Amino acid sequence: MTRETPAGGADGAMAALAYFRKVAELDATVTYRVGKSPDELTADLVLDKATRKPVVPEGSQADPLALTAAGKIVRLREEQGAWPENGVKAS
Repeated sequence: MTRETPAGGADGAMAALAYFRKVAELDATVTYRVGKSPDELTADLVLDKATRKPVVPEGSQADPLALTAAGKIVRLREEQGAWPENGVKAS
């Protein structure tokens, strides 16, 4: 018996895309704009260069899309030896 698979995958889920672009790099941090499309980067992501973890102001919550991008950014940093200028994470 053959079963049709809905668009987007076996469970019908669509891929989530997190686009990012570096906007600033200082001695201790690197800042990215993150969004669902390259033309709509709506969230800020600040990464601590030493710990490679997001810097979230006290009392705030990290944007889930920014956290998705953070993993990809840190992986690229490890692979390339430099903070990436831009990219996209599909999950």
